[in-house]
Amino acid sequence: MVKTLAKTETIIVKLKGLPADILKRLVETGLYMNKSEAIRAGVIRLGHDYGLINLTEYYEKQLDEAIKGSGLRPTYEKVMETIKEIRKGRHLK
Repeated sequence: MVKTLAKTETIIVKLKGLPADILKRLVETGLYMNKSEAIRAGVIRLGHDYGLINLTEYYEKQLDEAIKGSGLRPTYEKVMETIKEIRKGRHLK
């Protein structure tokens, strides 16, 4: 089960060379909106790679929280359509 902690931790990360270049390109190519988002995604992926989290459960929880926070009541079909569009790389508004 994925547990989300409400605590936010601010850290300072210094990168140079290849890691800094990769981070910059992740943002420049539009894969991530900013460096913080890319780093968060990387930490989550490491958690998955080391067996600390289940990505399916994590993203289902994120989707559920986003839907509840939006105040909308989308149908199952609309949610699945949105997921398919995101997987295709289309940014929905």
